[in-house]
Amino acid sequence: MLRKEFLQKIGLVKPFEMVFNIEPNDFEKKFKKLIGQDTIFTEKNNSSKYKHNYSGFIESNSFQLSDLYGNIEGSYHQEDQKTKIYAELTSYKPEYIQRIIFNIVAIAGFMLFFIFSNDTKIHPKIFFMLFGGVFCLLVLAYFNLRNNLKHSIHSLKRNLYFLTKNSNEGIINEHLEDQSFLEGKKLSDRFTMAFNIEKIDFIKQFDKTTTKSLFPIISNTFSRKPYYYAGRIINDEFSIKSLNGQGRARGRIYKKEDKLIIESTANGFSFGYIPYYSIVLFVYLIFFTFTIASGSYILLLFILVHAGFLLISPYFILKKHSQATKYDLEREFYYMTKQD
Repeated sequence: MLRKEFLQKIGLVKPFEMVFNIEPNDFEKKFKKLIGQDTIFTEKNNSSKYKHNYSGFIESNSFQLSDLYGNIEGSYHQEDQKTKIYAELTSYKPEYIQRIIFNIVAIAGFMLFFIFSNDTKIHPKIFFMLFGGVFCLLVLAYFNLRNNLKHSIHSLKRNLYFLTKNSNEGIINEHLEDQSFLEGKKLSDRFTMAFNIEKIDFIKQFDKTTTKSLFPIISNTFSRKPYYYAGRIINDEFSIKSLNGQGRARGRIYKKEDKLIIESTANGFSFGYIPYYSIVLFVYLIFFTFTIASGSYILLLFILVHAGFLLISPYFILKKHSQATKYDLEREFYYMTKQD
């Protein structure tokens, strides 16, 4: 196993400390709400309303957790009526290394198969291409692991801030009246938050977290400054999209008395699904026509069931995207108001 000091130097292990104005017992009760019972963290465990962000356990003032990005080990104790947390995060997971090794073997195997199946003489350029491909794969894997660690740290800090907030901070109002069609189908969700922060300060924090690049995922992979969202604020109206999720949101910000009001609409629906439904409906319309003409009703039943699955399953996916986007932004906006 690689030494922890080496991993820390290359940015794959990161320790940090945080202090919260909360009793350790209260902190433990709230922290447990984020932890599921599964021994292995999966997308399924992190779906629905995102009730569980981590798998693992917390006991005796220490915790060991795992999320989609890496592992988290830490402890907490009381210090001057506050809770001090020390955590160490790492994106170095055995399954990642196994995946990298598998890809390297696959590349080498493909190259060797190509060489011997075509009776090609082994040329130095072939070896150069092979090692070049392996090197590029390792570089991409390193940047991916490094970005995973940054996302894991950001997510943990954000969740801890939101857990330990006062009940009267970041008041959340859900709009249950005058719902649009998408809101009625749970594909869109409106909510309002209020914070004691100046609008210009919030915009600065928003710009620090979001990138305006046309290719945000590619540019963020090799960027030294991590971005977690793509979006912008223009004339007090904002749009934002997670770089790790499918949902997006739009809204506006304005001052009311001494508070900054953020009205947001989390939207899981994507217009990219319109061509998908159009093509699916067109293809199945042709199938229906030929099946009815042939008189094969068993085949018609199978096509109806298959079509129903393809047409209905995206609804549940988009519904989860909407719920996840709202969950993330509630915590992200609150975290923005607590940064310097």
